[in-house]
Amino acid sequence: MPDEPDPPRKFYGLRTREDFERANAQSTQPSTEPTNVRELLKSAGGPRLAGVNSPANRPNEVHAILQQNLERDHAGSWYDVSLRPNLKRRRRIWAFWLALIAVDVPLGFLAWKLAAHVRHDQGAAIIFVFAIAGVAMFTAVVVWQTWFLRTES
Repeated sequence: MPDEPDPPRKFYGLRTREDFERANAQSTQPSTEPTNVRELLKSAGGPRLAGVNSPANRPNEVHAILQQNLERDHAGSWYDVSLRPNLKRRRRIWAFWLALIAVDVPLGFLAWKLAAHVRHDQGAAIIFVFAIAGVAMFTAVVVWQTWFLRTES
């Protein structure tokens, strides 16, 4: 079965201005029809359904369930707020600063003392680099565990 020949090629273009039909008649007088939402609502008349008494806002079984849940939560003191300090949080912050001081200060002091000997002694350079790396690694781990990896409040 031979292939059917291609249809002739169509050429598309834009119409001229005169080829269009005008759907709305042009007027020089201003319109008296509503121009904003408030005027449209006034012209609509009748009761509005989107108000406070719309069917979505009337009490139903879902509202009753939610009210029961709220009463149970109030009875269980879920909404009681205490102004006393959070001792776990304070202890964690103290441990954070003590750990940083206990580890970073000696390693930083070691790196500072070895900084003058780094040019002359290869062993001092290695210890210097390890001290700086230890400060950076320990600080990063302690900051991560204290501030970003908290499992208790």
